[in-house]
Amino acid sequence: MTGLAYADQSKVTVTATGSITEVGTAENGYTIDWGGVNSANYVITVELGILEVTPAPRKALVVAIKDASKVYDGFAGLFYADGAATVSCAGVALSPTGYAGVDGRCTYDYTLDGGDSFTLTIKDTGLNVGTYPITGSISFTSGDASNYDISITNGTCTVLPLGISVDVGGGGSAVYSGSAAGTPGTISAKYTNGPRAGEALTSGGGAILEDRITATFTLYTDDGFSIESVMPTEVGTHTLSDGARFSSGNASNYSISYSNNTFTVEALKIGITLYGGTFDYSGDPMVADVSVQYLNGERAGDSPGIDYAMGGDMTLTLTCTLLSGDTMTVTVPPSGVEAGSYEIRASHSISGTASRYAVSSSGCTIIIQ
Repeated sequence: MTGLAYADQSKVTVTATGSITEVGTAENGYTIDWGGVNSANYVITVELGILEVTPAPRKALVVAIKDASKVYDGFAGLFYADGAATVSCAGVALSPTGYAGVDGRCTYDYTLDGGDSFTLTIKDTGLNVGTYPITGSISFTSGDASNYDISITNGTCTVLPLGISVDVGGGGSAVYSGSAAGTPGTISAKYTNGPRAGEALTSGGGAILEDRITATFTLYTDDGFSIESVMPTEVGTHTLSDGARFSSGNASNYSISYSNNTFTVEALKIGITLYGGTFDYSGDPMVADVSVQYLNGERAGDSPGIDYAMGGDMTLTLTCTLLSGDTMTVTVPPSGVEAGSYEIRASHSISGTASRYAVSSSGCTIIIQ
């Protein structure tokens, strides 16, 4: 306060009354204690300033959530532990002072210099195989979040398929027999990744029939599937199982591989053998002897049922009853009439499914002298 008479200067007291504590502006104020001086002796001109509090520089609070992955386990989200994110304030790394978590959600408590504190919450919703965001959020338990520049970089959760290896119990081969080739083998399965890698799946039993077996399995994810293995009949290499049939759960959450899942049915070999010889001239053609035999499989050494018929020209016809209603006709031509050497060869044809059989034929020589 200026302009007071010298004698009044020690008596008059001016006190500023304005105040402000938070960021912003406020009008200033004052009071005057005249101390016995007659205020009427003065004309007062007031020049009050504006009070202002400016914000302190905001500190950078940076959160980077780490990417994570898991093998499908039937539960939503990951089970997080300490270290799921890196956190720093003004470039200084922070460590959590507390942690709590359940599947797919966890919280971390942090305390900053100056006493401010906050909770970081991380969560994801990844259930089925695929990729999902891992998100984070911050809530201050003490202090003012506006004093900080908060930056959160989300992560990615990848749910991988649960691997299963199924041994169908096949492999090997058998000769065509007209019925199922062999006996179904035992089906087994095991996990190939995840927390139970190498562990056998729990089998719930199944059905065993003459040509097939069905096995059911229950997974630790509470899903279930069955595998059926069917032994083939026809010649060729066959796949025994067409894959898992899920009774519960989503097949896309699993990666299933199969071993010993083929079986080969080989053709039944048939040999036609002609027997010749030397004969004296008789004016008539000669006919070779003939035999028909199975050469492999459970019928090796046996002959099919054969009906013989001789034509007027001495052509020999054999009608052989094979398997599954198939028949084979073997035709053996006669020799000539005149003296000489004759090479005799048979011909054959199959009525039915010819691919079931592999027929070989050996000729012979008839000599007429």
